[in-house]
This record gives sequence, structure tokens and C-alpha cells, in this order.
Amino acid sequence: MFIERLRLKGFKSFGGTHELTFSPGFTAIVGPNGSGKSNILDGLRWVLGEGSPTCLRITKQSDLLFQGSISLQPATSTEVALSLREDPKICTIKRDYASDTGSVIAVDGMRIRLQDLEDVKRQWHLEGERFSFIGQGEVAEAIHQRPMQRRAVLEALFGIDQYRKKREDASQKLKSATEELTRLETLVFELTTRRDEIAPLVVIAAKARELLDELEEKRRYYYFSRRAFLERKLSSFQCHIDALERRKNRAWEWQNIWEDGWAHYQGLVEAYERQQRMMSERIASLRVQRESLKRQCFTTALSVKSAREHLRTQDKERKGVQQALKGVQKEAFDAKKQYETVLSSLQDKEKAVLTLSGELSDLRSTVQTERELRQKSIDEHSQMEETEVRLRSRLQARQERLEKNASEMSIANEALLQIEKDIEEGKEKFDSVQIAHKKATERHGEAYSQCQQLASSLSQLKKNVGALENQLDALLENTEQRLYPEPVRVVLAAQKLGKLPLKVKMAAESFSCEERLASCLEAYLGGRQFWLFVQSFEDAAQGIELVKKKKAGRVTFLPLERCHPRCPDYTVRLPQKGIVGWATELISPDPFWEIAVKHLLGDLLIVEEYSVGMALSREGASFPMVTLDGDVFTVGGSVSGGKFRKSGGAIERRLQIEELEKNLNIHREELKKIVALLQQAEDEERLAAEDKERWKKEEQEMAKQLSSISFKLDRQKEEKVRLENEYSLLVKEVKQIKEEHENIQYQIKRLEETIASFGDLPDETELEQKLAIEKGEEAVFREKVKSIKTLISRIDLEIAQRNEKLQWINDDIQKAAINIENSFSALQVLGKNSFKLWQEKQQIVYSCEKLLKENTDFTQRIALLSQRSVQAQKRVQVEEEKLKDCQRQIDSAQTELNQIISLWEDTYHYPETDYVISEYEEESFASVRRLEKKVRELGEYDLGVLSENESLQNRLKFLSEQIEDVHLGIKELKALIRDTDERVGILFGEALKSTDERFNSLFQRLFGGGEAHLELEEGLSLWEAGVDIFARPPGKRLQNLTQLSGGEQSLTAIALLFATMEVAEVPLAILDEVDAALDEYNLLRFVDLVTDYAANMQILAMTHRRSTMERADVLYGVTMDEPGLSKVIGVHLDEWTE
Repeated sequence: MFIERLRLKGFKSFGGTHELTFSPGFTAIVGPNGSGKSNILDGLRWVLGEGSPTCLRITKQSDLLFQGSISLQPATSTEVALSLREDPKICTIKRDYASDTGSVIAVDGMRIRLQDLEDVKRQWHLEGERFSFIGQGEVAEAIHQRPMQRRAVLEALFGIDQYRKKREDASQKLKSATEELTRLETLVFELTTRRDEIAPLVVIAAKARELLDELEEKRRYYYFSRRAFLERKLSSFQCHIDALERRKNRAWEWQNIWEDGWAHYQGLVEAYERQQRMMSERIASLRVQRESLKRQCFTTALSVKSAREHLRTQDKERKGVQQALKGVQKEAFDAKKQYETVLSSLQDKEKAVLTLSGELSDLRSTVQTERELRQKSIDEHSQMEETEVRLRSRLQARQERLEKNASEMSIANEALLQIEKDIEEGKEKFDSVQIAHKKATERHGEAYSQCQQLASSLSQLKKNVGALENQLDALLENTEQRLYPEPVRVVLAAQKLGKLPLKVKMAAESFSCEERLASCLEAYLGGRQFWLFVQSFEDAAQGIELVKKKKAGRVTFLPLERCHPRCPDYTVRLPQKGIVGWATELISPDPFWEIAVKHLLGDLLIVEEYSVGMALSREGASFPMVTLDGDVFTVGGSVSGGKFRKSGGAIERRLQIEELEKNLNIHREELKKIVALLQQAEDEERLAAEDKERWKKEEQEMAKQLSSISFKLDRQKEEKVRLENEYSLLVKEVKQIKEEHENIQYQIKRLEETIASFGDLPDETELEQKLAIEKGEEAVFREKVKSIKTLISRIDLEIAQRNEKLQWINDDIQKAAINIENSFSALQVLGKNSFKLWQEKQQIVYSCEKLLKENTDFTQRIALLSQRSVQAQKRVQVEEEKLKDCQRQIDSAQTELNQIISLWEDTYHYPETDYVISEYEEESFASVRRLEKKVRELGEYDLGVLSENESLQNRLKFLSEQIEDVHLGIKELKALIRDTDERVGILFGEALKSTDERFNSLFQRLFGGGEAHLELEEGLSLWEAGVDIFARPPGKRLQNLTQLSGGEQSLTAIALLFATMEVAEVPLAILDEVDAALDEYNLLRFVDLVTDYAANMQILAMTHRRSTMERADVLYGVTMDEPGLSKVIGVHLDEWTE
């Protein structure tokens, strides 16, 4: 299998479309730093499913898009396509990204999910791509890794991480099963204890049940007989009532006739009164309207007068502005004329200054040449004099030296003997100090190695802590900004900042639960998970006012004072399988908000599957249920279910945050421990370093002393020979010095004559003063030009302002004239409307007088009809009194009948006509009273203990079966863990052995000898033992890897990486500047190794080294033609000819 080609379109710095065809063997990609060649590696990572911003070197997804250059527009989408070949099969993986559609992955044209891409990579042997991608600076990571990290890499490479995951899952399940067993046994003990506690109450409740059953029968007989008696009595009264009703109805009919006539005429009178009131109101309204019109006329007239006054004022101001404008325009003309005159004078002065500057420059050049000639002669004379003095001194010194020669010879012989004695003593001391320094160096090396290991661990741990903190911050920000509704965020933020002085808790945060229950509780609560718990209605009012003020939307509060905690229905017999439990038993609520939590979840039952909830609903369950998949069964009978594309609500997100915080705290504690250990190791290393440095200094001091003494010995021997030959040399030197002295005296005399012949230099002061005067006058004219230009600009600005003001006054005058004309038109309209209102008022007064005459006749007829209606009403009252007397007797019987029906009908259903009791017996009521007395004599009893006792029996039986299942599950999990350990021991041991052999072979090849091995840490278990690396380059002793040079570390890491990839049969290796730290000699060995491996493995290498480029089958060069735009040039080296 190999990568046949890669196509980049609008990816990072690659604008447009670029297609790269790779060799099945060795392909090299070169280019200067910053050209974009590492973006090719990022494209390969991204298309193979990588999403880490750190690995892709981005901060956000949009950074993958081409950002544009001088010649190309920014890309709105990006595409990377990868073609894989394994004859005869071909696979194309394509990944697209756009800001509106997001990231899309397709394999052979079929869209898949990101997790499905792992299956595709596994089919093409690319599941270990993280070992195939070796980025910049990652080559030595295998060396600097901790043993456990190195083992994790090898496990992932050889597929053992799957066994680790299975074992960890099994261990977690075993831990959960053990906890569940403990919980079940505790629950059995509690239920058994409860059953023993209620045993005496069960006996009393059973006796009460017998008496109550007998009492039920007596009450039924009494109810049936008494009800039959009362129903017969009511039937006899009904006939008498019917006769009285007929007489009453006839009297009522006559009363209605007279009342209808009275009501007819009374309605006419009321209609007249309403019409009279309407007319009066209309007259008043017309009067008000006329008064309003008068006021409007007066206001309009005043506005006309005011507008005329304003018009005269504005006309006067316009004339003043026009006069001032003429004066400013004249001032502008004079200023411009003056500007032209001053500007001409300035130009003349500039020409004069330029001419004088040229003359002064020429004069200075001539003076400078003559000064240099004079200075040269003076310097030469001074040198000659110094030479003459120096020769005279040398001659005197040589003569003195001849006198001392004899005495120095004797002193040199004595010093020679003393130096030889000092050398023997110094060598003995130096040997002892050298041994002590070697021991101190070894101790310091061990301490330094430990510090390096701890520092590496500390660095990795800090990275992990930083990554967890970033992940936690991102999760918190995402939770608050995107998951919580806006009004909820507003209230919680105000409460945190102290702006809302009350206790608030969101429903989803008021309890904790297992992760598997999060999704089902979110499904059941729905929008209620975002309810806010408060203590009272007053607190809720404060929160609502805040949301109203912020206009953030609507929010629901649940005050504790209105909460009604619900309880599980333990009387219902639940099936033995398929039940998870009651929600209140599975969650841990915040004690302060426990009432509110039980208000929402108190009677909720959680079941495993839909079928269990369906069966309980059909059996008449009167409590809500939810499945683990989120299907909700309500008390009303409705069922809801389904799933969103994006899972995870407030509860699940809170669990994720808690888990992250837990992991972060663990990492922080470990970080503190590592820091303490590192501090201790650094102290030890510092003490060892001080000891080493002390011995080193002492050794260096001894070496210096020995070297100094040896040097003195050599010098003394040389001095002896020198002194013997010195006399003859000094004689010759004295003669030579006398000849040089006479020659120097002659040259000094000749130079003194030349210096005396020089005259005076030209004076340039007068020309400089003249130039300064001209420059001063030029500056004055320049300042005048500047001030006149400023004056002209100010005058132009004032002219523009006055023109603008004049235009505004003209517009205001025009508007005032229009307002006056409009006001006159309005006065005419107001006069006409006032006349129309006066005419309407006269018509209404005439209509009122006509209606008054008609109302007098209606009043007389109403008085006659009222008298006859009163007489008919008295006859109706007589008949009603008779009816009431009869009705009272019926009501008394009916009340008693209703009481016994309401009291006992629901308990003892009356048989109607099928069951007739001929006679009512008073003794039946006495029997009921006697039995009630016996029940009271029993004292307090609880019939619920009978059902509780039965429920406890059923639950104990069910829990016993569950305990047996848990025991069986624990046994199976232990067997699975044992089998996994045996399998991993064999697989990992064989893989590590093969890798170690190949690693040692490659190490010897790259280093030309030596040895390197992989070994498991001793004293640790199978899964906890890390993998250590031991290396010994040729000619060196076995040492810690951190003490190797950079090149040696790189070669060791390369040997390990190639050994692991060979044993794991990795089909592809991508190397990003792996050879950067190698010298030329080691580079050739590395290139030979890569060439050999390219026969069985596809290798893509990013490099700057020429030797690496020369061995490649295909060479691609990446350049940047213009800022931000990369370009690719490809060459097949086997087709290259010179």
C-alpha cells in the first residue's frame, strides 16, 4: 500500500489546485523556511482525520482556508484529496471544509462520519498514522519520553492498546459490580431489618382487617334499607307539590302580563331619557368645540404676528451679513496680492543662498588639501624624533645588559635545581586531586540525569494540565454561552457578580448522577432542566425584574415554598428485570434544594428499555417513567422519544465538567509532587555540581601549577643557553643601532627645513558670515509666506461661514413667508367650522322640545299598569308559601338521602330495582356502631404495613436473584482480565523482543558499532512496567540518553523509530526535517538507511539537506512566488540528465 497522489485546493498557503504524485519508494520535498512545505504534511494529517489545532498549527478551523495573496482572492472552501493504491485496489479519501457547511469526509465519493474513517484506515493499514508522521522537533521525542509514555506508543503501534482498553473497561465494570454487590447486600440488610420492625404491626393490621370486613357488610345492609325508605317517602310528597305548582303558575302568568305592559312603556320613557341625555351632551360638546375653535383662531393670529416680527428681524440681519461679507472679500484680495510679492522675494533669497554655499564649499576643499599636506610633514617629523629617542635608549640598555650577564648565569643554575624538586612534589598532589574530581563528576552526572528526567516529566505534566485547563475553559464557555438560555445566563451571571443578592440554583446543577443517567434525565426534564430554584416568590420577582430590565427573554423560577415533594410509589409491584430504579434513589441532590429536586423527580421511575415502560403503562402505572435511551412515558398516557444530532444537555455537560475538574485536580496534585521531587533533585544536583566544580578548580589549579613549573624549567634551560650567546649578539646590535641613529638625525634636519617653508592659510570667515546673513533673510521671508498663507486660509474659512449663514437666513425668511400664508388659510377654515356648529346646536334644541310632549302621556299609562301588577304579585306569594312548607319536608328527607349516598354510595353500590328491602330496621344502625367501637378499641393500626410486608418479601426475592447475577458477572470479569493479561504478556513480550533486536541492529549500523536495547522496568506489574532505552555508542561507556550529543540522540531516535515501524509493518513514513541535527558523516548513514527502507515502505521526507535530496526518486520543491502563495515544482530524479 502506498499514497499515489495528493491534491490540495485552497488549503492554507496553497491557493488554487496543486496535485502531487508520490513515488512508492522515496519522495523528498524541499524548500526554504516559511515556503509552506510543512503545510503538505498538515494536509495529509487533516485528510486522515486529524482535528487537533496543535498538530495542524492552527487556532480555528477557518485557518485551513487559503487567506489570499496579491494575485488570488481568499478561498471560501478548502479540499484535500488522497489516493491510496494497493494493486489492484484504489481508494480515494477526500475532506472538504467551508464556513457554512463545516467539515465533510467522503471515501470513494460516499460521505462518511469521522469515526467511520478509522475503519477505512484500518483496512488500509493506516491505523498507526501517528507513528508514521514525525514532525519538526519530534524526532527526539522517543528518547525524551518517560518509560510509560514510550510503552503507550509501542502498545498503540502493535495493537495492544485495544487489550489495555478492554482490560480497563473490564476493571471498571468489576469495580462497579463490586460496588453494586455491596449496595445490594446493604439494601437486603436494610429491608430485612425493616421487615422485622413491622412484624408486630402486621399482626394488629390483620385483626383490624377482619373487623373492617364485617363492618363493611353491616354498613351495606343499613345503607340499602335506609335509602329505600327515604325514596318511598319522597315519592309521596311529589304528587302534592305538583298541584300547588299549577295554581301558582296561573297567578304568575297574570302577573307577567301586567309587568310586560309596564316594562314596555317604561322602556319608551327610558329611551326618551337616553335621547334627552345624548342631545344635552351633544349641545355641551358643540359648545366646547366652538370654544376650541375660538382659541385656535387666537393662537393662529398670534403666530402670524410673531412670524411677521421674525421676518423683519431676519431681513435686518441679512443686510448686516452681506455688508460684512464684502469687507472680508476685500481683505482676502489684499492678502493674496501680498503673498505673491513675498513669495517672489523668497525665491530670490534661495538662489543667493545656493550660490554662496557653492563658493564656500570650494574654498573649504582647497584649505583642507593644504592642511593635510602640512599635517603629513609634521607627523613624519614627530615619528623621526620618537625613533631617534628609542634608538638612544636601546643602545644604553644593551650596554647595561652586558654588565648583568655574569650574575644572571649563577642565579639561573640555582633556580633550575629548585624547579626540578617542585615538579616531583606537584605530580603526587595532582594524581590524588584528579581521582577525587572523577568521583564528583560521576555523582553530578547521576544527579543531573535524575533532574532531566524529572524536568521532562514536569514539562509533559504542565502541558497536560494546560491542555486540561484550556479544555475546561472552552467547555465552560461553550456551556454558558451556547447551552444555557440567555435569560438563565443573565440571572446566574448577576448572582455570581453579586448584583442579585439571593440564592439561585439551576435545576440541572442541583443534583449529581451517574453518566449513564444524564441523557434520560435530560430527556424527561426537557426545558425544566433550565428552571431556576429560589427560596420564595420575592426572590423569583427580583430575578424576573432583572430579566425584564435586560430584555433577555423569559425564565421560569421554582420557589421552595411552593414545592410539593413527590415520593416513589412503593406499593406498585415492579418486574424483576428491566428496572434501573427510582430516580430519587439513583441521584444525589444538593441538601438545600432537595425539596425542589423531589418536586420534579420524586416519583420518576427509570427503566432500561421501551418495552418495560410500555408494559407498566398498560398495567395502569400512575407515575412517570423514562428509559435509558430517553423515551418518556407521562402520567397522562403520552409517550415521547427520539434523538438529536448533537447529544449532551446541561446535566451531561455538567458531568463532563466535573470529570474534567477531577482529572485536572489529580494532574495538579501530581504536578506538585513532581515539583517537590524536582526541587529536591535540583538541590542534590547543585550540591554535587558545587563539589564537582570545587574539585575541578583544584585540579585545574594543580594542573596550572605543574604546567607553570614545567614551563619555568624549560625557560631556565633556555635562559642558560641564551645568556651564553647573548654577549656576541649585543655587540653586533650596538654597532647597528649607532648607524641607524646617524641616519635618523639627517632625515629630521631635512623635514624641519620643509616645514619652515609653509605660508598662511586662506580665511573663510567672511564668506561664512555673508552666507549666514542670507540664510537669516531667507528664513524671515519663509516665515512671512507661511503666516500669509495661514491668514488667507482663515479669511477663506470666514467667507465660507458668512455665505453659509446668509443662505440660512434666506431659507428662514422664505419659510416664515410660507407660514404666514398658511396661517391666513387656517383662519378662514376655522370661521366656517364655527358657523356649522352653531346651526347644529339650534336643530338639537328644537328636537328636545318635541320629545318632552310625548313623554308626559307615557308616564300616566305606567302608573295604571303598576297598580294591577302589585295585586297579581300578592296572589303568587300565597301559593309560594304553601309550596315552601311542602318543600321543607322534601328537603329534609332528600338531605338525609344525599348524605348517606355521598357517604356510602362509592363504597356500596346501590342495586336499584334488583335488590328491594321491604322494611327499614333500627337494629341495623346499632350493629354498625358496635363494630366501629371494637375497631377503635384496637388502637392505632396501619393497613399499609400489610402491602409493605408483601412488597418487602417480593423485593428481597428480587434482590437475591440480582446478587446471584452480580456474583456471576464478577466471576466472568475476573476470568476476562486474567485471559487478557496472559494474552498481552505473550504479544507484548514477542513484539518488544523483535523491536529490541532490530533496534540494536540499526543502532550498530548507524553508529558503526556500540549497542542499544529496550528493557521493561523492573519491580512493576505487567501493565505498569514502562520501557527503558539503554544506549552505548562505540568507544563510550553505557550512559544516560540525555548525556548524548544532539546528533547521537537524533540517530538513536531514528534507529528506534525505524525499528518499530519495520516490526509493525508500517506502510508509510513521513519525516519532517528529521535529518536537521545530523552532521555530514551521520547524514550519509541516515540516507543509506532511508534508501534501503524505501524498497518496502513509502517514505515522504521534508528536508534541507542535499544528500537526502539526491537519493529521492521524486523531488518536489516548494517556493513562495508572492507573499502568502506557495508553488510546487516536481522532478523525477531517475529521468534527470545533465
